[in-house]
Amino acid sequence: AANLTTQVRSISEVASAVTKGDLTRAIRVDAKGELEALKDTINQMITNLRETTLRTQEQDWLKSNLAKFTQMLQGQKDLNTVTKRILSELAEVVSAHYGAFYILGQDDTAQIKKLKLFAAYAYKEEKNIPTEFAIGEGLVGQCAFEKERILLTNVPAGYVKINSGLGKAKPSNLVILPVLFENNVKAVIELASLDQFSATHLDFLDQVQGVGLAVIH
Repeated sequence: AANLTTQVRSISEVASAVTKGDLTRAIRVDAKGELEALKDTINQMITNLRETTLRTQEQDWLKSNLAKFTQMLQGQKDLNTVTKRILSELAEVVSAHYGAFYILGQDDTAQIKKLKLFAAYAYKEEKNIPTEFAIGEGLVGQCAFEKERILLTNVPAGYVKINSGLGKAKPSNLVILPVLFENNVKAVIELASLDQFSATHLDFLDQVQGVGLAVIH
């Protein structure tokens, strides 16, 4: 009887916590028969509620930041200001620590279009880092050619370094995004982070391409 009371009390305590919004709990007491089935059902219910709540929070986060991003770009006319604000906003939202904005323009000497570095975030100029790319050249140029996002989760040594006053380090993740207007590439954005870009961050970056970046056309 004492064991049954303990089992029922444990189930009741967790169920009560769930009704108050606490989805971190789980029933861990040993149980048999019908009580074990009830325990498993409630634990599965908590897991389902936690996953649903997380998805809802992620969607709310996406909608809120997309609306903020769109509002930020409204009324902006100066290209230099727009590109710098885009990089700053993206860096803040997805926790990036380096950013570069390449705009596709005509190369007067070669008579071909090239992606040229136009704006940067936490950028440090180095001799071995190119500032322009032809379509298909390097990952920046390849991104423009394919018109698809490129994600590096294992950034090669020496590709890019994130610098601060205390030193420099290789990023954990690097993402390269095409900026499209009417399915034509107008620019490419490169972002790097010491942390990993989450699935929600990548969803945001994918949606941003169609929300406000066409302002640069």
